[in-house]
Amino acid sequence: MGAANSVPTPDSRTLKAMELGHINMKELGIFWSAFRSIDKKLTGSVDISDFYKFFEEKRSIFGDAIFELIDCNQSGSLDFGEFVHAVVTYCLFEQDEMLRFCFYIFDKDKNGYIEQEELRWMVNILYGLGPTDKLKGNTKVAVDRLDFNDDGKVDFKEFKEFNRSFPALFYPAFRIQVNMINLIAGDAWWEKKKRWLQDEKDRKRAREEYSKRKEKARLRKMQQRKIRKKMGYVRYFCCFLERKKYELLFPIEDSDNKNEKTAAQLAEERAKAREKAKHLAELAIKNPETEEWHMYKATKGKRKLVKEQRILKQKRPRVKEMDREERKQQRRSKKHHEAAFDSYAKVGRARG
Repeated sequence: MGAANSVPTPDSRTLKAMELGHINMKELGIFWSAFRSIDKKLTGSVDISDFYKFFEEKRSIFGDAIFELIDCNQSGSLDFGEFVHAVVTYCLFEQDEMLRFCFYIFDKDKNGYIEQEELRWMVNILYGLGPTDKLKGNTKVAVDRLDFNDDGKVDFKEFKEFNRSFPALFYPAFRIQVNMINLIAGDAWWEKKKRWLQDEKDRKRAREEYSKRKEKARLRKMQQRKIRKKMGYVRYFCCFLERKKYELLFPIEDSDNKNEKTAAQLAEERAKAREKAKHLAELAIKNPETEEWHMYKATKGKRKLVKEQRILKQKRPRVKEMDREERKQQRRSKKHHEAAFDSYAKVGRARG
C-alpha cells in the first residue's frame, strides 16, 4: 500500500517537466495524488476521456493539441510522465503564449495566417457548434467586425488585436487552463512558478545581451587596432576625426543581422529557384537522358577516383619536419668537418 502511495521514480519526460516548472520531488507528489484520483484501478495509466472528466471539461481540439505538442503516444491513454508534462506545459502558458497556441492549432497549413473560414470553424469548435450552425448574438457581431486583409487572411498580430477587442470570444480556450490550475496545486502555486519561469527567461535574456555587448566590444577593439595599424600610431591619436573614414574600410559585421534576409531577398531567391527548376525541366524535355549518359554517370565516380590515385602517385612525397631537420644537421656537420679538415691541411703544409 505504501509503495502504491509513494511517488514513482521520474522518467525522462517527468524530469523534463520538473525542470520546466522548477518542481521538486515533494511538489511532484501533488501531481501524483491527482493522477491516483483518476487512475482508481491502479493500472499506471489514465484514459484521455477520464482526464477530461477529472478537469470537468468536454474533449476538445485544445486538449488533444496539447498531447500533440508534447509528442505523447497515440494510444488513447496517458502514463504519469505524459500527465505531468501535459499539465505543466498547459498551466504555464501566459496569455500571449495561449493565443499563439490557439493560432497554431487553427493554422492548418502552418503558413503563418488563418483564413476567414478557418477562424469561423475555430469559433464554432470553441462554442460547441456544428459546421452548419450559425453564430448568434455578441459572438456573431465580434466575428463580423473582424478586419480581414484584402486577401481574407488574419496574421498573429491581427489575431491578438482581435482578442484584445473581444476577450470573451476565446474564453473557452482559457477555461481548460483555469480548471487545471484550480484542481492541481491552486492559483497561488502556479503564479509562483510562472514568476520563477519569467525571472529565468529575464536572466537568460540578460546573459545573451551581455554576451552580445561583449562580442561587440571585442569587434570594436579589433577594428580600432586595424585602423591604428593603417593610420600609424601618431596620426591615429592626433587626427582622431579621420578615424571615421577608416571605419568604412573595416566595418563591424553584425552577427545578429548577418544571416537575416529581407522579404525582397527571399522572394528573389524563390523566383530564381523557380526559374532554375523551370529551365531544368525544359532541358529535360528537349534533351532526354540517353543510356550512354546513364552509363557515364554510373562510372563517373570510379574514373574520378582512378584519376586522383594517379595524381597522388605522381606527386613527390612531402618531407616530414623531422627529416628536414636531420638533413639540415647533417649538412652543418659536413661543413664543419670539411672546415676542420682544411684547417688541419693548412697547418700541415705550413710545417712542411
